[in-house]
Amino acid sequence: MKHFGIFLLITFLGRDLFAQRYFNDKYSLKTEQSTVRDSALKELLITCEGTSGPRVFLETLSGKLIKSLEKSKVAATYIYTGSESSESSQRTEEALSGHGADAVLKFEQADESGNPIKVSQSAGLSLLMGGVVISRTTTLNQTFAVTLTSADAAKKIYWKGILKVNFDLSKSKLYNDLVKMVMAELYGVNCFSEKPGK
Repeated sequence: MKHFGIFLLITFLGRDLFAQRYFNDKYSLKTEQSTVRDSALKELLITCEGTSGPRVFLETLSGKLIKSLEKSKVAATYIYTGSESSESSQRTEEALSGHGADAVLKFEQADESGNPIKVSQSAGLSLLMGGVVISRTTTLNQTFAVTLTSADAAKKIYWKGILKVNFDLSKSKLYNDLVKMVMAELYGVNCFSEKPGK
């Protein structure tokens, strides 16, 4: 029994050390401009402008952000507005016409050159499987311009920043960390009546 326990320990260590490819995840959110709102948000429209690769990332991020916003008593809706600026502006206006949003949070892909999605593959030894196993990692390396503006024709900027990500898309904790960062910035310009997380 003792030897079997040692075998299991070696097996799982072997799987973790050799069969997986570790990726050095990096992400940051830097504020470029901010103006404090006169009142807290009631409804927010979240938009995404970019190609199909970043769209998957932003839809996942927005879904988690919407849940966090609801906890702060802010109703939120997400729409994908396309990859062209003119098309994006039109779709945003169409969405606002049937929406009671008092602000728009826009994520715009800043770099459309090349493919920001990378799929890498590595092989490793797994004693449990009795041979070589293949591990795949899908990463996104992209920069986004993020802007919070009023929903009216004035499009007053309340907050503007740069979001940079270079991480494994399968790690849900990283999305949660990004949501906390965005919520902190929105709180800083008086989007919520109380601090998020209370």
